Amino acid sequence: NGDLTTSAEETLEVMASVHFKESVSAPPTNPDNPHPITQDLINKIYSPDRLEQAVGTFEPYKAAGPDTFKPIIIQKAWKHIKDLTRTIMMKNHETQHIPTLWRNSLGIFLPKPGKSDYNQPKSFRTITLSPVMLKLQEKVILWHMQHDLNIANDETAAKMQQAGV
Repeated sequence: NGDLTTSAEETLEVMASVHFKESVSAPPTNPDNPHPITQDLINKIYSPDRLEQAVGTFEPYKAAGPDTFKPIIIQKAWKHIKDLTRTIMMKNHETQHIPTLWRNSLGIFLPKPGKSDYNQPKSFRTITLSPVMLKLQEKVILWHMQHDLNIANDETAAKMQQAGV
């Protein structure tokens, strides 16, 4: 309405309503009857080589999400955590469940350069910092969609790339 906010909470409420109005929804629920998936497909999507290649594509010092893990930690520890990580991701996919901690992210408002009035919510853009393990799982699923299923959805690929996947 053009009035300035009077508290941090009010500012956050205004910024969230402007920048995230389409994404506000109820928390995800687990499906009652997950779609059946074959073990062969799970093994293909989460092949050790594919996971290792995906881990290697992350910029090592990219900003961390709420888990505080930068990709360099996963990359340096990969030989020790690769089997457990693969098992967790395969089970996530089989049960169609993403761990609660992986669903948390940080939203940061950054000023857009060259704006004359930073009192307007639209003078800012947002970035979302997600846990690196979620980004890893998203990346191998995206690769499966693009390379195994030949789904070349430019919009989905652009969104995933924007998200740092």
